[in-house]
Amino acid sequence: MRHHEETFSGQAGLTIHLNSWLPDDPKGTDAHTVVVVAHGFGEHSGRYGNLVDALVPHGYAVYAPDHRGHGKSQGHRALIDNHEYLLDDLDQVFDIAAQRHPGRHTFLVGHSMGGNIALGSALRRDSKLRGLVLSGPAITNHGISPVLVAIAPLLGRIAPKLGTIKLAAAGVSRDPAVVAAYEADPLVFHGKIPAGTGGALIRTSKEFPARLPQLAVPLMVVHGSADTLVSPESGKTAHRLAGSSDKTLKIYDGLFHEVFNEPEHKTVLGEVRAWLDAHR
Repeated sequence: MRHHEETFSGQAGLTIHLNSWLPDDPKGTDAHTVVVVAHGFGEHSGRYGNLVDALVPHGYAVYAPDHRGHGKSQGHRALIDNHEYLLDDLDQVFDIAAQRHPGRHTFLVGHSMGGNIALGSALRRDSKLRGLVLSGPAITNHGISPVLVAIAPLLGRIAPKLGTIKLAAAGVSRDPAVVAAYEADPLVFHGKIPAGTGGALIRTSKEFPARLPQLAVPLMVVHGSADTLVSPESGKTAHRLAGSSDKTLKIYDGLFHEVFNEPEHKTVLGEVRAWLDAHR
């Protein structure tokens, strides 16, 4: 496969970094399908090697940006200053992929915070997507303190850069090597969640239950039953409330937050690829 890195000008003039992985031919023209990936909070698109390895050799082209404030993209670290900007930046990724792979169907995969972003994007451009895959999606407020849910949106507006809570790296995966690599990765944000980011996610999560019935695109939700970072109830709620007539829910017993990086990732990704293959 071929890996390409580039940048584009995102909303508010920030430079957004974009990774792409293409089947191994001069122009990537043998890609039969495009998959766009929205990564989770604090991390970056370069951590999706297992997903890339599961898809690209089978003819998929994968495009994955670093969200603003994440990875190699510009912006205050881990701060989501405007949720709509994320969706606008992602629209540019879709446009880039469409220009390079005209006529190819496009799927969107979102993990954790990226699941929140991906759902917002899918609701915006439902008819243009072939399908949506959500991994451990942070799209409800299950498991979050009611006090925090109440004050976070206001705090996010008053002091958006203020650190709030810190996520436990040990909750990422049961594989010690994955956790160690996560902790040592200089492109991963290891600080506390900025109030602006927390407020934006909580605000959109309050809106999603009413909006999910509008979702019509085929949907697959995967979640680890032992996920301590995002409650499995979030994934179950996404599946239950989605208006999609074609929807699949996979709860993997005992798996932690990053099901694509768990010891059982080949099983998980094999089922994701089978679902993509069946819907492309």
